[in-house]
Amino acid sequence: MKAACEDNPDVWFTELPQGRPSAESKKRYIRDTKGAVSACYDCPAMIPCGELGMEPDNIMWGIWGGMLPAERMTKAGLTKKDFKWGSPGYNAFKLLELVYA
Repeated sequence: MKAACEDNPDVWFTELPQGRPSAESKKRYIRDTKGAVSACYDCPAMIPCGELGMEPDNIMWGIWGGMLPAERMTKAGLTKKDFKWGSPGYNAFKLLELVYA
């Protein structure tokens, strides 16, 4: 069996458009992100992938094991208050709020 992300790994590492994204680009981003997370739940590599996502070099980037960066950071004991406004860590929590609003 192959991992869910093998055919199109870019979907698991997309970033919210910079600046003021249009409503359509936000909707597309949210749809793609939720689709990638959903695909993880049927993936045979979900558990080892999630473990890789907890490594320091990976924790702030991409979807690993069905978890967004902020979900992994929360699991590691971090909160939005641990990051400066505008930093990748802070933005990861803002992204989580957007996707699951």
